[in-house]
Amino acid sequence: MFTAQDENGQSITVTETNRHLLKKASKFYMCHCCQEEVILKNGEIKIPHFAHKKGRKCQAASEGETSRHLNAKKLLLGWLKYQNFQVELEHYFPVIKSQADLFVENNIVIEYQCSTIPISQMFERTENYLSLGLKPYWILGQKVVMKQGKYVFSTFQLAFLLKDKQLGYFLLSFHPEEKCFELFYHIQHYVGKYFFASSMKLSTNYSLEAMQEKITGIRFKSLFVKRNRKLEREHLSYFYAKYKAKSAFLKQLYQDGYAIINLPPEIGVQLPSQFLVHTPAVEWQFKLWENFLKLLEIGDTFSKEHIAQYFQKYVMSIKMIFLPLNESHLLLAEYLLFLEKEGVLVEYILDRYKIKRQMMCKEKSYH
Repeated sequence: MFTAQDENGQSITVTETNRHLLKKASKFYMCHCCQEEVILKNGEIKIPHFAHKKGRKCQAASEGETSRHLNAKKLLLGWLKYQNFQVELEHYFPVIKSQADLFVENNIVIEYQCSTIPISQMFERTENYLSLGLKPYWILGQKVVMKQGKYVFSTFQLAFLLKDKQLGYFLLSFHPEEKCFELFYHIQHYVGKYFFASSMKLSTNYSLEAMQEKITGIRFKSLFVKRNRKLEREHLSYFYAKYKAKSAFLKQLYQDGYAIINLPPEIGVQLPSQFLVHTPAVEWQFKLWENFLKLLEIGDTFSKEHIAQYFQKYVMSIKMIFLPLNESHLLLAEYLLFLEKEGVLVEYILDRYKIKRQMMCKEKSYH
């Protein structure tokens, strides 16, 4: 961190300009948040900053700041100040005992997050900021990996997701080494941690207004992913047999007389919103069929609200800071639409469905 209190309670910010004067003064400095002693780190290699003594943990400073984090805060501060925004570095809010990376125009909080921390901590801090009537924004400080033409987003990185009519699912990261933001947009799930997405790098040479102008030129598009359901089922069966042979799901499946390869073809279907839940598609779709859809006869009807109660029991939604808690219900809507296209059911009035045919297991093959 760049700010601390001196012996007189005066707030001090260390900069390249005053670093040597502060070192000569040899004063006692304290953390704004926890009131513990902090040390002035004033070497020639890293950016000058204050740090807690080894072994000390500060509740408000949730991560040990790397040079990358410190540099990013410094660059973002300079970028905003150059545009005449009123910005305060590391403002401390005593009511909620939190210190924001940047406090802009007395109502906006910017948090730049490099290290992977519990998402619950981010939730708590966001709720605390909102309770003060502030607008919190989280910027990802991690690099997003690309493998075989697809992006790999971790569960932690997905917590930063936002949603827009034109951008679709998107998130914003900042690269201090390149002095630029990177916007990932039109994020669409492929399988596992793999995603398709478009990206746009925005240099800090641009003003915020110029960046917004570039972004407003983006129009929504949805990528069609062609899938081989039969091949996916074979891969799924192999994966569970090799890597999840002792899983509770597979054991229960065998006890009930089923095998993945013989399940109805409408089970284990990968849908665009599958990433919104941790629960694998084959597991929640099987449970939904076994405990709800299978029990219905041709001509029976049900409501979306009713099946949603079962869906909610069988899935574990991922945690996202800004998206609503029921965002995962989009996955159920996609599955119902898929079943309608497959002729299993029909939506005869809004949010009410009628069974047209039953989902049947494939006959077992004997060799």
